[in-house]
Amino acid sequence: MDSIKSLLIIGFVFLANGIVFLIVGLTTHLTVFWALGPSFMALGIAFLAISKSRKSAQGTSSLPGK
Repeated sequence: MDSIKSLLIIGFVFLANGIVFLIVGLTTHLTVFWALGPSFMALGIAFLAISKSRKSAQGTSSLPGK
């Protein structure tokens, strides 16, 4: 359960950082920031998807009779 929560927190942090980097990059026209923004957002989405899949896998394995 702790690993699911930690992946969820890490996912939101990466997603928020990606959004901030993208906004900063687009407003200041710095290539480094707008190139890092989508990659951090993709990492955040990946961590959120892993968290969701582990949560659903844990929920189905705890059902009686399975």
